[in-house]
Amino acid sequence: MDQLDKADPPPIPETYIYYLSLVCVNSIADGLASYVFPIVSQLLHEQQRLAHEQKDGSEITDSALSRPTLSVFPNTNSLALSKTKEADDITLVTAMAESAWPGLLAAFSYFLGANLDEELFHNVMRAYQNFTSVCGILQLLIPRDAFLTALCKNCLPVLQTLDQRSGIHVGSSTPQEITIPNITEKNMYCLRILLNVAQYLGGTLFDSWYLILETMQQAEYLLKARLQRGTSSGQLKRTGTGNFVSNQQGGSQRPATSTTEYNGAVAGSHQDADVLALLASFKQLFDLTTHLDPSSFRSFTRALCKLGAAGSGLPYSDGKGSTTAPFLKGLRHVNVSVRTNSP
Repeated sequence: MDQLDKADPPPIPETYIYYLSLVCVNSIADGLASYVFPIVSQLLHEQQRLAHEQKDGSEITDSALSRPTLSVFPNTNSLALSKTKEADDITLVTAMAESAWPGLLAAFSYFLGANLDEELFHNVMRAYQNFTSVCGILQLLIPRDAFLTALCKNCLPVLQTLDQRSGIHVGSSTPQEITIPNITEKNMYCLRILLNVAQYLGGTLFDSWYLILETMQQAEYLLKARLQRGTSSGQLKRTGTGNFVSNQQGGSQRPATSTTEYNGAVAGSHQDADVLALLASFKQLFDLTTHLDPSSFRSFTRALCKLGAAGSGLPYSDGKGSTTAPFLKGLRHVNVSVRTNSP
């Protein structure tokens, strides 16, 4: 056989270094989560067991104990992580997360803006969700809110005017110059991650509810606009009222039949069914807020009142000023402009 003594090594692709860094970043976030989550789950289970024992041993019925606050919106702030046998390790993990979050946020933001395939993108979003939840559990509010803000930004498409797409800068845009952006599959997947984080950290979000609710409001408008475009092209047909079946494992809702309906529109394609299921998940999150503890529920309703006042132009002051994210202001302008000019 005519064979060379030394074979040349295979060439390394130029993008391999990016893939290797992506795997490393995901491993850091997933590693912190894999250590913290089992400890928190054990503490929550013990807390729930003591609550049920207290309820069964008392003759007085307490309505607060009868609600499944621990299983829906766990209040992780009430957990005594510093009193566990892993307290020293928890302190170390907290220090690691507090030191690493700026670099991780920059890396995640880069990869979320890159053209990744579906599997890599899902892996990045899983690690992103894990690290955001870890920051919330460890009460690292600044990193948690920074990751939430970046996640909300990726939940919505970039707003562009007609002149901006032509490369011409304009100082002010009229409603006729603005087009409704099309929400993408990547935006929708980020919305699902946002809902997961909101449900897991909902008991400790407090003022951060406003950013999440405002993002959901703009996303709902864009999702309905996507359905309406399908209706105008003949993909959707008008019908009666449809039903949704709750998915207990995934925490979301799925269509009961192959043709799903939302506000009179039936989706006959897989993409439209995903939109409808996401809209149903929005409603489910609102339904689950009845399980929030009193202080968290007050924060949720205060955020709703502030959001309603911002949308209607009514004055509202909670003593903390406006917290509207810059990337949401343009979409709100589109929303208001279309409603004003619609027949």
